[in-house]
Amino acid sequence: MPNEQPVFKLIDYRDPEDSKLLVEALDQYAKDPMGGAKGLSNFAKQNLAQSLAELPHAFSILMLVEDKIAGLANCFEGFFHICLSETSKHS
Repeated sequence: MPNEQPVFKLIDYRDPEDSKLLVEALDQYAKDPMGGAKGLSNFAKQNLAQSLAELPHAFSILMLVEDKIAGLANCFEGFFHICLSETSKHS
């Protein structure tokens, strides 16, 4: 049984090889029941890395074990805003 340590790789969204790995990892997840059981669309595959590259605070870390994708963390700043009217605010 191999006992290779995981390798963590910071994805460069503008690098074609890194972009390919990112899309492959996300497509594998999307095909799983936890990810919706449907792979990424061709549009998503073609535009994902470029779109993430345009987010100034985005980064992704890929985990490889024996040169195979074993995990992925996508990190980016985001928030949502809820507007409450004066009548819906709780005192």
